[in-house]
Amino acid sequence: MLQLNEVSYSESASVTAISDFFKFLTRMYLDEETVEWPPEGGWPTTTRNAFGSMDKSDRVISLLRQLPYMRDLRQLPYMRDDSDGVQRPQGLPEATFWNWKDNVKDDEPLDPKQVKEVKILTEDFLCETTTPDIIGLLEGGRDDNTVILLDTRYGIAYWPECPSEIRDETGQEQIQDDSDAWASQEEADWRCDAPAWTIPDFFAMLQEQFEQLRFIPVNSRQVVNSWSGYSDDGEMETMLQGIYRKHGWPDLENYRKEECIQAVKQALAEQYPDFDLY
Repeated sequence: MLQLNEVSYSESASVTAISDFFKFLTRMYLDEETVEWPPEGGWPTTTRNAFGSMDKSDRVISLLRQLPYMRDLRQLPYMRDDSDGVQRPQGLPEATFWNWKDNVKDDEPLDPKQVKEVKILTEDFLCETTTPDIIGLLEGGRDDNTVILLDTRYGIAYWPECPSEIRDETGQEQIQDDSDAWASQEEADWRCDAPAWTIPDFFAMLQEQFEQLRFIPVNSRQVVNSWSGYSDDGEMETMLQGIYRKHGWPDLENYRKEECIQAVKQALAEQYPDFDLY
């Protein structure tokens, strides 16, 4: 394992890793129009003034200013009648990436009353112990939240509740750190338990899950994982994996995205009509 003192934060490397991951998702299943890319110089409303009440560091704000985000599907004309209340497509199984750009308007500070709610949505049970250099990437909801935290001080990504299937088998090297030696007890409690990677390795690990079809898109906006038992003995997941491979996956040069997504849609309608799609 890598030691924490062997790792450092790079904004450019982090932006590249996240941007490349979003590009990868559009090549696999996302509609390209659902990803919005920052203009030259970054998102103009993502400023210190806008994020002042969030108590986040300049490093965090600078990173958020440079990132791509997923659009609210209701903003897309061809999706308005078909979004069924879904705001953004999933980028991980049962999880959507939070759109930080959409939370600030015209450089106006976030309403302090909303700050607590936003922190709970993006940091969940850790919102009281995270530092200003940490930012949550995913959007929580009423059900169990998936929490992913980027630490821009140390250049690492934490996944506190990472499934053991990933934690134990990924080929991406994890970070080893004795947080008890330098963090507060409350902070060390979650840092010591949460698996961590460098930010580029973390997104390479997520991409690895899609490449190996551990994460399986079932349409252009919904993703399942291959071990959660959506069907008896995993027949549905095995069927979906076979469809992807039949259409050239994971060879991106030969993968036929549109044909594959349509074949997945048809197979689910025929074989698993009760599966909950959105």
